[in-house]
Amino acid sequence: LELTEREREILPVLRPAGIILFRHNFSSTDLQHSALRLIAEVRSLTNREDLLVSIDHEGGRVHRLYPPASHFPAASTWGERTAEVALAMGCELREVGVNLSFAPVVDILSEPTNTVIGPRAFGVDPDTVARRGVEFFNATEKAGVVACAKHFPGHGGTQGDSHFELPILE
Repeated sequence: LELTEREREILPVLRPAGIILFRHNFSSTDLQHSALRLIAEVRSLTNREDLLVSIDHEGGRVHRLYPPASHFPAASTWGERTAEVALAMGCELREVGVNLSFAPVVDILSEPTNTVIGPRAFGVDPDTVARRGVEFFNATEKAGVVACAKHFPGHGGTQGDSHFELPILE
């Protein structure tokens, strides 16, 4: 919620183009104002009004904001409402100062035993995943947030979880 003294020392020197926020960077009692204060301080220290403020926030189990922000279900459940969900998600992210979202997952769930992608994927069909991905991108951009597709092509076809091992796709 607060920068450390060390962070205050190095931010003016490093002047990063962006930062990433995690759940612990948000107050559960003052969601919007706590994030906006933190971001304003980083902008001031880096002298970057155009600072990229990112978050890994895609709905389902990858959800970083406290209530009153919405906790959307995983992308596999959105169907024809993908654009609506993405617009609402983007608006909420923008309200807390985020302008870059590491979402959506555009992996095709082609391996049924895959535990890392699973319901995070829009589906098992490349055309559906592509269409939903474009809908998500357009709606998020409309909200003033840049979307960043993830992961590497083929991750939905692996069995390993990239958080714990290097997945291999033969």
